[in-house]
Parts: sequence; C-alpha cells; structure tokens
Amino acid sequence: MIKIPPKNEKGVHSIVLFKRILRLNDYFLTKWNLIRWWEKIYVKEGAFRKGQVQITKDILLRAKAYVDSRNIKLAVLLLPDVGQIIAKADGFSSEGIDWDANDEELKEFAKKQNILWISVSDEMASGYKKDKKDLFFRYDGHLTSKGNLLVGEYLFENIKILLR
Repeated sequence: MIKIPPKNEKGVHSIVLFKRILRLNDYFLTKWNLIRWWEKIYVKEGAFRKGQVQITKDILLRAKAYVDSRNIKLAVLLLPDVGQIIAKADGFSSEGIDWDANDEELKEFAKKQNILWISVSDEMASGYKKDKKDLFFRYDGHLTSKGNLLVGEYLFENIKILLR
C-alpha cells in the first residue's frame, strides 16, 4: 500500500488564492499564460504553432468534405482566448509573438477552401478596451454573459454580410 503524505492544506490554499489574485490583473494574467503555454501557440515562426495550425487545417478539410457531401456551406466562428484579447486591448507585446498569426493564416486557408471564417477577435478586443468588463472568466477561459452578448450581437448585426 502506497502512503501519501498529508498535504499542507493551508499552504496549498494560499498558493491557489495568490494565483487567482494575480490573474485579476491584465498584465500578470497575460504574462502568466505566455509563460505557461501560450507562447508556443503565438510564436509566428515557431514549429509548434505551425503544427497546430496544420492540425486545424486538416480538421477543417474533413469538416468541409462532410458538409459538402450534404450540400451545406461550412462556417467557422473563431473565438479567441482571454489572454489574446487582453493583450490586444491593452497593447501588450512580446518579442516574436503575433497575436493574430493563427487567425490570419486560417482565414486565408478558409477563403481558398470556400469556408466562411468569422473572427471576432478585433471586436472583442475593442469591447474589452472600452469598458474593461471581462468577456471571459479568467480561471477557465469560457465566455461570460457579456462575452456571449458581444459575440451574439456581432453575429446578428453582420449575418447578412457574412453569408454573402
């Protein structure tokens, strides 16, 4: 039988609380996420990013083949991540990081494949910059009610243009 040493619950809770407090600050949230995992996704010339984009292209092609067989047009709504929106809204930059590289490359690919590509990255960054109300929950990255409303209003206002 394996014995697991008791955790110092007080210490664990203190660390979690400290990380949550730091994530309330835009700068620390963006830097924390870059250090932990996002950097590889946004380094424009990075092999990891290129590999992930290729996987996405392959998935899009499979989805396109499926909808084409049913005579349906494929539409993709790209929802950016919380750090990307905060960084764009607040003007954060880091050497080698391109917050829009994935969106631009996939948008061009989608256009060539006759896939409707809908990106709300700029609208979300503008919305966040305007009133600094969170569009994402900072701990899990899901949209808040304000984020859902912003995306829904964008789609509603632009649906006719997008479907041309």
